[in-house]
Amino acid sequence: MTSGIGQLDEDALFYLKARGIGAVEARNMLIHAFAGEILDQVKVEPLKLALEAELYAQLAKDLAELDAA
Repeated sequence: MTSGIGQLDEDALFYLKARGIGAVEARNMLIHAFAGEILDQVKVEPLKLALEAELYAQLAKDLAELDAA
């Protein structure tokens, strides 16, 4: 999913954009997929749900700030 810390896989971005997905949406999809892989390792379901809600809320806020810049 990523190629190094903080860098999205350029091949994955290219693949998504080549299929008509916009750059911002493609970036968001890859970030959420990466976060989902990490959350899948949490086995305590109530904790997983709480972390998921917090993480995705924070991601949405951060991505909105990036897009506004």
